[in-house]
Amino acid sequence: RSPQHESHRSIKILVIRESKPPEKMTLPSSLSWKDTVNTLPDLLNEGNAKKISQCCAQLLSKKNGNGSSTDVDENEERLPSNLELVITKIHLRSLLQLGEYSTVLDHCRKNSSGSDPTLNQFAEEEAYALYRLKRYNACREFCENYGIDRKGGVNVSQRGLLHVYAQSLYRLGETRLADEMYRRLLLVGGSDEDEVHVDVDEREDSLSNALANRTANYTSGSLLVYGGERDSECWLEEDSIILDLLREYSIGVTNDGEEKMDDEDEKVMLQNYDLAYNLATFLLVSSEARPPSVVKQAKELLIHAEKSALTILDSDSNENEE
Repeated sequence: RSPQHESHRSIKILVIRESKPPEKMTLPSSLSWKDTVNTLPDLLNEGNAKKISQCCAQLLSKKNGNGSSTDVDENEERLPSNLELVITKIHLRSLLQLGEYSTVLDHCRKNSSGSDPTLNQFAEEEAYALYRLKRYNACREFCENYGIDRKGGVNVSQRGLLHVYAQSLYRLGETRLADEMYRRLLLVGGSDEDEVHVDVDEREDSLSNALANRTANYTSGSLLVYGGERDSECWLEEDSIILDLLREYSIGVTNDGEEKMDDEDEKVMLQNYDLAYNLATFLLVSSEARPPSVVKQAKELLIHAEKSALTILDSDSNENEE
């Protein structure tokens, strides 16, 4: 089997674009917290995680209360406590982007809310750090202790945490439960009547990871079965984005009755090639349950996904050289 591509874009705690490590940035020590905060928007737009982390660290050295730093002048106005949470979250997210997962986990646990995990203000960051450290059981338990409801509706504030939870279930081989969590990520209130209005990137990435879950844990000769509940069984393959992607690669019929693919030149470049790759791989892995035309469709989609990936990588490489 081909390895599945896992997508992390839909884990919304990663809001900072990845960039090359820059030279160390040192802000003038004479800057007040207001001056330093004013540098953050430009840094966020630039997407340089290391500079953002350094800026936030300097701001947090100016915070009030027990966390006040000895290197700050006593007469200097300190960072207000109501800004501390926002700056801390940005700092933790930049550290996650830099791969500093253990550092994030240590910070979250030192600043936990005691015995009530539902009051944890850095739950998403802590869960994602556990996941990236491959501590999948610990991540699952953390999410469940936080209050992830495995049967009810999706609380909008829990969407990021629910995605990490689904990813941990996938890694633990709990295919059915993971599949249901991915399905719920695209629903509000747990009902099919209320679809979540999410951006296309998040929706595509949720679908991509759901396909990876089904493919990695697929048992030959048997598609997922949920006791005959068609909506639960077929939601993924009947999603509008999946259907549109397959329609783009539909097999036509010539005047001689021969099958033919659509003109290659008419196909648009696949921006989310992870989704196309995972869809094609899933269709091929489960090919014994599908007609030959779908298998041909999947092969063509797989080829075009790989071409798109190479084209995009070459384009990025050329831009970096310029």
